[in-house]
Amino acid sequence: ISAVRPASPIVITLENFPANRDVAAALTSRLVPAGFVAASGKTDANGAAQLFFRMPSTWPSGAQITENAISLAVGATDGSVLLWSGLRYSTN
Repeated sequence: ISAVRPASPIVITLENFPANRDVAAALTSRLVPAGFVAASGKTDANGAAQLFFRMPSTWPSGAQITENAISLAVGATDGSVLLWSGLRYSTN
């Protein structure tokens, strides 16, 4: 994932994660460092999962997302695995 727009469908496929673990995807930015969970799920017995969400146009506070650099963190909620990716966000 590199460039997204509001309401863009985001599908994250996880493989080789620990089996049967709760996982989550969180969006953060420089202006919203604590971020928020956009999707959650659980890995199967093989450590695979698929998470889905639509890219929001506002933060949970109701403020418009105006930054063009957003981070996506995906990991096991127990902290055993954490992956980061950068997103370019565009309202155009």
